[in-house]
Formats: sequence, C-alpha cells, structure tokens
Amino acid sequence: VLEVNTRLPEGSSYVSMALETLGVWGARFTTVIYGMLLYALLAAYLSGGADILLTVGHFNTSVTDRITWVWSIIGAFILYLGVQCVERINRFLMWGLFAAFIVMLLNTLPYIEMHKLIRPVVWADPAVYLLVVAAFCYQVVVPSLRRYCQNNTAVIQKSIIFGSLIPLF
Repeated sequence: VLEVNTRLPEGSSYVSMALETLGVWGARFTTVIYGMLLYALLAAYLSGGADILLTVGHFNTSVTDRITWVWSIIGAFILYLGVQCVERINRFLMWGLFAAFIVMLLNTLPYIEMHKLIRPVVWADPAVYLLVVAAFCYQVVVPSLRRYCQNNTAVIQKSIIFGSLIPLF
C-alpha cells in the first residue's frame, strides 16, 4: 500500500490509488470495500467506547444505546475541534494505554500459565478472525502516515513494520 501510495502524488487516497492502478471499476469496488471496512471499525470503536463508559459509570446495560450516542457525540465534538486536538488527545490516550498495559502485565505475570499460551489456536472460532482483521486494520492510515511523516518513506516503513509487530506479538 505504501509503495503504491508513494508512486502517486501526495494526498492520494485508497480510492485514487485504485483508480490509477485498477481503473474505474476497481475504484468503485475499492470504495465499497473500504467503506465497509471503515464502517466495521467505527462500529467496533463505538461499541468498545460505550462498553468503557458503561463500566466506568457503573450503568445498567439497558442504557447501552444512549451511552453509544453519548460516546458518538463526544467523538464528533473532538473531531470538530480539529486535527491538532485529535492528535493531542490520541497521544495522551496512547500513553495511558501503554501505562495501563504495563500495570496489567505486572499484575498478571504471577498468574500466567505458559502451557495455556502455547496451545494451538482454535481456528473454527469466529472471534479469531475478527481479532486478526481488527489488529491489522491500521493500514487504512497509510496515506495519512505519508502526510504525517512528511513523505519520509524510511520513517513510514519503520512505523508500519513496528506497528505490525506489536499486535502480532
């Protein structure tokens, strides 16, 4: 995705990449598939965010729909504030995520049973596929990474490689 994106003018999106490489029908197909992927990611984020608010607020699950709306309005407001605000909040949340992961890891290390970690994955379970798809959906940001990293392909490649290794491990 990065190689195709860097061969095209800066600011190229998935649809413009598909139009250039696959033609009109390829661009239409890409638009539909890309839209479905982004819709699935948005639904997952809204559901996950609502679950967080339900847990933190100790709400009854009967108000899940209303909590999802609240979460959506919060997200829309943050987007309305602009890219710089989104970036600052994202950095803060990423550091919080990293800190929470370290705390969780340190608290659960004594309870880890290695024999359970190395057993084979049950590929018949649909949750396995959802996890794999969700873990690697970051590729939708490759065109934005190009802009964010100021067209520095080496930095973008490192970001993609390390970003892929994190969910893999």
